Amino acid sequence: SKLYNIPSTGLRFFTVYGPAGRPDMAYFGFTNKLLKGETIEIFNYGNCKRDFTYIDDIVEGVKRVMQAPPE
Repeated sequence: SKLYNIPSTGLRFFTVYGPAGRPDMAYFGFTNKLLKGETIEIFNYGNCKRDFTYIDDIVEGVKRVMQAPPE
């Protein structure tokens, strides 16, 4: 957008979860293992961090971005 001076807004979503979520995502795996009494494998000595965003929050953010033109 800078090269051709086109106003734009980019959105990038990280680890979106909610109804009809993908069963291969970490939170499903963790929950299933906890319910079965299995051990959850921890990587990087537990120092790895992830953000999880609920789908309704993503939808609300997209709606708000669409209400204003990009600068």
